[in-house]
Amino acid sequence: MKSIEDYNWEDMYIKTHVWMEQEGIPGKVNTGRKSINGEHQIVDIEVPCKGNKSIIDRVSNYRHVGKGIGYISNGRRYCVFRVLFTKDGVMANRR
Repeated sequence: MKSIEDYNWEDMYIKTHVWMEQEGIPGKVNTGRKSINGEHQIVDIEVPCKGNKSIIDRVSNYRHVGKGIGYISNGRRYCVFRVLFTKDGVMANRR
């Protein structure tokens, strides 16, 4: 079984950032967190909730994205999404 450090996290962060730009998703990739759930590596993204309801609804329906727990920072609420990758570093197509 692979260790969490054995995966190419930088590549997954870059792929997630490019995907967010292509989809017009505001926010940022959380490069300070590395997660694995079963066979999937998980990259968290943080999207400001205010003014982005339609984007949040759209992102929530993507097959390779799960919804995480949001948070409040400096009076702004953020929605956290968990982008799933396969062991090959490709965005997962679950469900």
